[in-house]
Amino acid sequence: ILILLLCGNLLLRHRVNLRTRELSNANQRLEAEVIERQLAEEELRKSVRVVAASSDAIALLDPRGVFQTVNPVYLEMLGKESRAVIGHHLDDVYLPTFLEETLIPSLYACLEGRVVRFQALWPHAGEAEPVDAEVTCSPYYNQEGRLDGVLLNIRDITENQKLAAQLKQAQKMEAIGTLAGGVAHDLNNILSGLVGYPDMLLMDLPSDSPHLKSIRMIKSSGERAAAIVQDLLTLARRGVDQRMPLELNTVIQDYLESPEHQHTQQLHPHVVFRADLATEPLNLIGSGVHLAKTIMNLVNNGAEAMPDGGELRLSTRQVDHLEVADTNAATGEHGYARLEV
Repeated sequence: ILILLLCGNLLLRHRVNLRTRELSNANQRLEAEVIERQLAEEELRKSVRVVAASSDAIALLDPRGVFQTVNPVYLEMLGKESRAVIGHHLDDVYLPTFLEETLIPSLYACLEGRVVRFQALWPHAGEAEPVDAEVTCSPYYNQEGRLDGVLLNIRDITENQKLAAQLKQAQKMEAIGTLAGGVAHDLNNILSGLVGYPDMLLMDLPSDSPHLKSIRMIKSSGERAAAIVQDLLTLARRGVDQRMPLELNTVIQDYLESPEHQHTQQLHPHVVFRADLATEPLNLIGSGVHLAKTIMNLVNNGAEAMPDGGELRLSTRQVDHLEVADTNAATGEHGYARLEV
């Protein structure tokens, strides 16, 4: 009996130890699973925070097109609260035309396992204009690896589009500047003779020659053309035009005697052109070429605005700084020259 009791006791201890080891192993596996679940939950919380902090609008749809979750940016884009979106179908959020033409075909392709990217005008909340959006539709797989929905990622690229347009315009202007520089150099070579030879002819002509006025007119036209070429070079170099002393009345008189003004008179024979210029000189610092062009444009526009005829008058006078101040203009210690068209 004693031997049997001893054997039974040993067997019981063995079973107890075996069971203890099994419980210890199970407890270790359970602790590992708990740690793994905690890590997974932390990763999930991180993913949720990342999605919530994203500047893109993100939404998860099930295969039927029902919203499962959305981030704050998506709600802001819709102008709705989460309870008005989550659990609702796409039909409750977007117009049928937008769905049929833009979204539904991409969702169908995505549910076949493909990632679809496209650009579209995406509706914005309220009466706001649609935004230029870059959209990515990605298949969403659950833990079992089964396709379980579609992940929408919508990125507002309106500012990028504006910057791209500005860059394109800048590139165009750069190309124009390069072209202008090349044309300007070629024209300078041609105009050198048109400006230089009249001076040589004028040296040999007597003061009563009937050709004197014509040659001076050729020289003046050549100088104006050279000034325009200088403008092209200024554009090409992105520089500033030269500023020099000039007299306003002289600039106006030179324009009125130019072939350009004679052409304007021929086009508008019913318009009377008058000049009422100040007797005293009106000295300025500026660009004579640009001032002459401004006068020419104002005169041409004024003449075109009077198809039935009329009077176009150019007048100049000097005003003091007090008179300028009365008209809410800049003040100073010197006089001012006023041109009226």
